[in-house]
Amino acid sequence: MIKLKSLIPETQEPVDSDQWDNWEEYLDYFEYEIEKGEVSKLIKKHNLKGKGYFNQRVVVIFGKPPVYLIYDADNETFDLIKDIQQWIYDVDVSDFIDPDTIYNNWVESSLKDMRANPGKVYHYTTPEKWALIQQDGKMVGSYGTGINNRGAYGIFTSTDPEEYAMGTYGEICLELDLDSFKRESGLPELNLDFEPETVDYLSRNYMASALEIEMRDDIPSDISPYTVVVNQVVPIKYIKQI
Repeated sequence: MIKLKSLIPETQEPVDSDQWDNWEEYLDYFEYEIEKGEVSKLIKKHNLKGKGYFNQRVVVIFGKPPVYLIYDADNETFDLIKDIQQWIYDVDVSDFIDPDTIYNNWVESSLKDMRANPGKVYHYTTPEKWALIQQDGKMVGSYGTGINNRGAYGIFTSTDPEEYAMGTYGEICLELDLDSFKRESGLPELNLDFEPETVDYLSRNYMASALEIEMRDDIPSDISPYTVVVNQVVPIKYIKQI
């Protein structure tokens, strides 16, 4: 379908924002590569209130509803974000924020801080697997067993020892003292991760909260925000059954 506005000769439409009485119609009409100077003139002419987020990469003009613009610093132009909810799902969040620094309120830490101060984590297993760990003298990683994490590899642990207490992964609960492991290994930090779906959720939620909009989803049901994937081999001396 051809947009009606595409049938209007460009010469009939004023390109200077000062010539438009309705600032929202101006932004909606041009949509992309709107010069920074024109946006500044709109804000001044119409006495608009706005604010920049994520190092001024996203600008919000407060209206009813708010209007969201993304800034291209290389060209000094703005693009109109037509659907801010969908944009948060489609955009590469790491272009705007470092996901490792986002606070995970379930584990009460960001990933960056947890790598430096890992504390203790917990892993449920079966008697047979626990016997093999003791025999080998170490714990190594394995692939995830859920629908969403089958491509992830490592030791899947939880910061909450009660989370899998129903025996989903075995009736034996192991405590991994990662603090002592890190300190005695002389490592500045451990190689730890949250599951990718948790990171995606935390990142989207962070952006949505900053922009004061509500999220449309939650973490997938087979993913736990308490999960910490340990990407290291942990010696038996740092593991005990509780």
